[in-house]
Amino acid sequence: MGAVEFALWGLAGGVLVELLELASLTRAHKTFPWQVPGQMRLGAYLYCALTRPAAGAIVAVALGLTNQITGPWGLLVVGAGAPLIIQNATKQAPPAGERIPLSTKAAAADAAVVESIVAEAAVAESVVIEAVAAGDVAGGPVAAEVDQRPVSASPSPSPSPEAASVAATVRRMRGRP
Repeated sequence: MGAVEFALWGLAGGVLVELLELASLTRAHKTFPWQVPGQMRLGAYLYCALTRPAAGAIVAVALGLTNQITGPWGLLVVGAGAPLIIQNATKQAPPAGERIPLSTKAAAADAAVVESIVAEAAVAESVVIEAVAAGDVAGGPVAAEVDQRPVSASPSPSPSPEAASVAATVRRMRGRP
């Protein structure tokens, strides 16, 4: 597919939405919207109605040429949602004049990722230890390594929900209730 086909699919998506909106307004007012007192005149309505398909064609070409969307359905949907895509893209930009150093953003993102991984690892470790302590996991290289760790004489009275779920799954796999 080339740029012209991308544009046509995006244009079609925009036109489709505008036709559905026109049908909805016509049904609600029982006449064309530009014939309702206090509503936009025909010229203004046409200008607004042609803006979405034009934006849809431009966004579809941009996404199509960069291989972010390659199929007709995706381009049709992009054409229909082009105003929202553009609106959301501009909302994410920092305010004019405000610059955030990339290194600060990257460091904050890296710290958040590391913190998340450490937290998940701690939960996984406690789940395995509780399952081993409950006697629901035995054998295998991981279990043998965990079995070497000292386990308190009195296991926790109520295992965490994660440990209980792991233990139940292991019991089912072994055919035990």
